[in-house]
Formats: sequence, C-alpha cells, structure tokens
Amino acid sequence: MWTRALLALCFVNGGCGNSDHDGSAAPSSQLSAIQREVFTGSCALSDSCHRGDSTPSGLNLEAPVHAKLVGVPANGDPSRILVVAGDPSSSYLYEKISRGAPSLGMPMPPNAQPLSNASIERIRAWITAGALDD
Repeated sequence: MWTRALLALCFVNGGCGNSDHDGSAAPSSQLSAIQREVFTGSCALSDSCHRGDSTPSGLNLEAPVHAKLVGVPANGDPSRILVVAGDPSSSYLYEKISRGAPSLGMPMPPNAQPLSNASIERIRAWITAGALDD
C-alpha cells in the first residue's frame, strides 16, 4: 500500500529525482547538471570568457570540463589547483566564485551578476562529494 502511495505521489509531482525547474527538489550537484545550468550560461557563453581554446584566462569551461578542472593547476597561479576533490576550501575555482576578493585576480564572473548562492552551493557540494565526473 505504501509503495503504491509513494509511486502515485512521485507521478503527481513529476518524478522522484532532483529537479532544477519546479523548485520542489534540491538542484543537482552532479557535474553534468552544473555544466549545463551554471557554467554554460554564466561562464562559457558570458562574453566568451571561458569558451574555446584561446580564452583570455586559458580556461575553457565548455563541456566536457572534468579533465580541465579536477587536479589541474590554475593558469594565473600554478601553485593553486582549480578543483581539489573533496576540499572546496583548497579549490581555486571555488575561491574565485565564492569570495568577493579572491587571493589573486578578480572574482568570477567579472562584469556580470555573481553566481547565485544556490549555484555556488551546488559547486561546493560537487567538490565536497569528490568532484566526480558523470
């Protein structure tokens, strides 16, 4: 009986998975969702800052991005790693999007609306969970 009730509830609510669109469930912190819903709109297409192989920063955030981020030294400071799996506080990418004044350079995205707290949290959660590629 409970199984049928749960299935019916899932059907009525449009499914049991995470959804970024209906506001009823937490946004996904999987890299593919972050890529599609955060990086593509805010970073890869915004004034072409992180799009293509000749980006001003040297960081292309067009899909696929895992190999471009995780364990990779930052171009502006090779002693810093863009994404340290499991450790957002040591991840240069997280610093650049979450601090008003990062240790080097400008906060991201420059000359645009900052990422929402929800987007920053999704990226933090992805890094904390091991920065897995999906």
